[in-house]
Amino acid sequence: AVLAYLPDVGRLERAWVEAYHAAEASPLSPSALGHVPLGDVPTMRLTLHPSVRIVRSAFPIVSIWQANVGDHEAETVDLDAGGEDALVARPEAEVEIRCLPAGAAAFMEALRAGSPIVDAMKKGLFASRRFDLAAALRGMIEANVIVGYDLPPVRSMGAA
Repeated sequence: AVLAYLPDVGRLERAWVEAYHAAEASPLSPSALGHVPLGDVPTMRLTLHPSVRIVRSAFPIVSIWQANVGDHEAETVDLDAGGEDALVARPEAEVEIRCLPAGAAAFMEALRAGSPIVDAMKKGLFASRRFDLAAALRGMIEANVIVGYDLPPVRSMGAA
């Protein structure tokens, strides 16, 4: 009971192990997304790197984890600072853990489930009014976790 955050930190550690052993995939170059017609972006479906794991917590688990790994002195973490959602991924050789901004975990979970960007955005906004679509996409590009995308099929305007 004294370490109520411990199960969430354990889930973060488990996500690290899963990401480490996940399949390889090449991240999509940022310029590749620049070729998508703006009108198709809302209905586009993104494919995330196979190593992507999302860990949501009511505790500052990323801060706790970062304070206790490596060769540096453990830092004091304010457990009352609020929850943190973590992005765990291995787009290259090393597993990385990043703290996600408000609503981004719900957004990425929806993308991973196959939702188009517009529906995933709604999930992000439902999770937090502070959700920022542009910042979430920029963060995903910087983290190299987008490995592909699908565009909706072109609808033909045939005669009835």
